[in-house]
Amino acid sequence: MTDTLFLSWFDRTVGDWSSERRYIFNMKTMKPTNLTTKFSIEHGSEPSQYLVNWTGQTSGTMDLTVDNGVLKRSRDYFGEGRHDSCLSLIDPDTIVLHTQYDGLIFREEIRLLFNDTVRLRQTIGTCETTGEVRIVGQYYETRI
Repeated sequence: MTDTLFLSWFDRTVGDWSSERRYIFNMKTMKPTNLTTKFSIEHGSEPSQYLVNWTGQTSGTMDLTVDNGVLKRSRDYFGEGRHDSCLSLIDPDTIVLHTQYDGLIFREEIRLLFNDTVRLRQTIGTCETTGEVRIVGQYYETRI
C-alpha cells in the first residue's frame, strides 16, 4: 500500500480534538479509568510529517512521520521512547497501527466518522511473552 493513502487519512485528522478515554489497566479488577484529553494534529515541516500536542492527565508533543507504510513516532504516550508502528487500512475511514514496546504488543484502530468530525478509537496491549491482555483503551473523540 502506498504512503499516499496513509497521508490522505492523516490529512483528514488535522485539527483540534477532544478525547473521552476509558482504560482498563488491571484485568483482574476490570475497574475502568476515565480521562479527558484535548489534542491537536498539525502538518509538520515535511509533507509526510505531523505534529501532535496533547493535554489532560499527561501532556506532551509527538512528531509523526509516515514512511513506507510505517508511522515513526518521536515518543510513546507513556514516556519518551521512540518507536515505529506498522500501518494498514481496513477501509478509507479506518487505519490500524501495530506497535511493540516495553514488552507489550499494541493494536490500535482509529475510525473516522460523520465527515471526519468523530473518531472512534480502540487499543489493546498484550504481553509479548504470554499473550495476556495488559491494557484496553476505548476513545470517543470529537473535533472541536
